[in-house]
Amino acid sequence: MSVGGQDAVSLSVESSEECAQHKGKHSGSRLQTKLYECAVGQLTIYIQLVKLKQSCFLWIGDQRKCLDNLTVALPNPFEAPPLASSILDRRPADSIGMNDESRRLAMKLSKKLGAQVFVSYTVDSPPEVDVISVVEKFLFDALRSGDTFTL
Repeated sequence: MSVGGQDAVSLSVESSEECAQHKGKHSGSRLQTKLYECAVGQLTIYIQLVKLKQSCFLWIGDQRKCLDNLTVALPNPFEAPPLASSILDRRPADSIGMNDESRRLAMKLSKKLGAQVFVSYTVDSPPEVDVISVVEKFLFDALRSGDTFTL
């Protein structure tokens, strides 16, 4: 498969679902998670989806399994582009403006879903490997095939 001129060796997906019942006054609500594993060239990318009520949390990372940034985006009732804000950012100051994949992806998904979306994108890849394009294609293909990202 070729994405944006990049050869993705494979885009294999392993998914696992877990449900946890919440006790107390929100009885009956549940939390659902899915874990996808994608191979992009020599990199293994993990996508953890946590489905929440009318929102979702996406962690996209590599073998380091760290959370260096977190962005939230939500639909804007007054204008077309969703509102977005960085909640956490532990990246070096000189790289923040150049690579803000979390913000762009959160805004695209929020617009598509019409819901609040939290995204953490922490992938350390060489500049010649366009991981974000493969991840975006995978996520939007999942949505087109009927997968849901919110409860």
